[in-house]
Amino acid sequence: MATITIRQATLEDKEAILKIHDNVYGGLDYLPAVIDEFFENQNSTSYVAVLNDELVGFTNMFLVDDGNTVVSRASRVSPSAEGQGVYKTLHTYALNETTAKTLAFTSTVDNKSVHTPSFQRNYTLLQSKLIQSFSSPAFDEECPTEETERMIVDLHIPSNEEMNTFFDSSILKSYLFPSNRVFVNWCPFQLISSNISLMKRYFRTQNLIYSDVKVDSINQAHGLLSISTTIRVKNPPFASHVFIYGTDAKTLKSHVCAHVNNAKIISKGARIKFLVIYQQDIDKDTLIKCFTELGLSIDSWKSTFYLFEKEIQ
Repeated sequence: MATITIRQATLEDKEAILKIHDNVYGGLDYLPAVIDEFFENQNSTSYVAVLNDELVGFTNMFLVDDGNTVVSRASRVSPSAEGQGVYKTLHTYALNETTAKTLAFTSTVDNKSVHTPSFQRNYTLLQSKLIQSFSSPAFDEECPTEETERMIVDLHIPSNEEMNTFFDSSILKSYLFPSNRVFVNWCPFQLISSNISLMKRYFRTQNLIYSDVKVDSINQAHGLLSISTTIRVKNPPFASHVFIYGTDAKTLKSHVCAHVNNAKIISKGARIKFLVIYQQDIDKDTLIKCFTELGLSIDSWKSTFYLFEKEIQ
């Protein structure tokens, strides 16, 4: 039986890594759009598996939470090497190399492995959210209309100081982040100050954060925080992942309009798949209406988003 060799990936491996698997995530593979950042980011380390002199596996380990948590990203195994223990060998090696105390893992309910007894013995489920998929047609590339500008006038991009307030306030934490985590493109971050600049520059300028969150005179939270990442994928040409925090749907259409318009600008009018991840208490009918009124169609695919963690040190 051939030996599987694991080593740290280098930039020279880039072309071979991108050829490992050509149908990851049903055409929504984000690795080609972010692989350069994986190599450039000081919090990121990538590993490859080599079998019979061929690269057959890849994973990226991304450190967050002051280095205490590692997040596994963009893992894949070549179809030609499936069933030979490549993923287990690769992942075990990568975890042995990290100094983090905890492994964070995001998935959907469709992933059969998260339902196995062995997985459930080792991992703790921290949070679940709903996912709804929408598809856009090809748009005319255009600047925001006057109507769009009026709709988003009450939204703003929160400063680092304001994000700190969201993280520190017991009222806002329980309203926005019941699991004490915030996600940027499926990557979980604990609510600590040092994560703010890291999450804002994660995937560079492709992130957009909007807020109209406030606390009223009787200490009740209102409004929403929304974070989207729009990246080039395979089919359709672009995907936009939109995380919505909070349950007050009064300004939901403004948030949706802002993120859809931003995605249109990034995609230069090309077709976009929107994956919207939201808390279970938000009104789903209102969410669907916000997207369909902007010319998007609701897809048949919907799912549940999971965040798991396990101790590794």
